[in-house]
Amino acid sequence: MHQVRLAAPDDFDGWRNAARALVRADVVPDAVTWVVPGESEDLFAETVLPPAAAPDASFTVPRRFRDLAADVVCHRDPERFALLYRLLWRLRAVPQMLDFAADPTSPPPRRWRRRCARTCTRCTPSSGSGA
Repeated sequence: MHQVRLAAPDDFDGWRNAARALVRADVVPDAVTWVVPGESEDLFAETVLPPAAAPDASFTVPRRFRDLAADVVCHRDPERFALLYRLLWRLRAVPQMLDFAADPTSPPPRRWRRRCARTCTRCTPSSGSGA
C-alpha cells in the first residue's frame, strides 16, 4: 500500500506529481491512499513514492482531464484524489474515456466540477470609470 501525503486539501500540483509517478510505476489505484492535512492516515501504508520510471514509461492525457482534475481537487469529497487517480489510470488504456457518458467513473468528477464552479468566487477587476 502506498500513502501519498499532500500539502493541502487542494494540492493539485502535489497530486499530479504523485499520480504521474504512481502511474509510471504501474501502481494500481486500489494500492494508493491519499492523505491531506487533518485527515486520518493509514498506519501500515508506505509513505514513499515508487522510484521514477524509465523515460519510455511516459504517457499523455487529454487537456480536458488536466482541467477537470484541477477543478475537482477543490471539492470537499475525501475520495476526490482517489477517484481522479482511478480515472487517470483508466485514461492510460482508453484515452477517449472522457467521451463516454455512461462510464461509471466519470460522472462524480463532472458533478463535482459543476458544484465547485457554482460555489467558486472569482475576483475580476471592475471596469468602472474612476473620477
